[in-house]
Amino acid sequence: MSWDEVEDILYDGTEKDIRNLVCPICGGNIAYEYTEEVPAFSYSCQKCGHISRGQGGPKPNCAAYFGNKAMVPVKTAKAI
Repeated sequence: MSWDEVEDILYDGTEKDIRNLVCPICGGNIAYEYTEEVPAFSYSCQKCGHISRGQGGPKPNCAAYFGNKAMVPVKTAKAI
């Protein structure tokens, strides 16, 4: 899996697909944050530090399922 595929899943994936995502480089947890006002979206690996940021576009499915700020893999649907 690549980071492009991770982004695709965060935006368009099913709840199950998003819940089970891990960093494609190191297997670490992926944290994301979506800000509706701008709109802006960023996600990063909490282990190896890879980060991606962008502005514009629709609200990603991860934010719709788990809130605007969370970490995956999601063991519960509780936002951090």
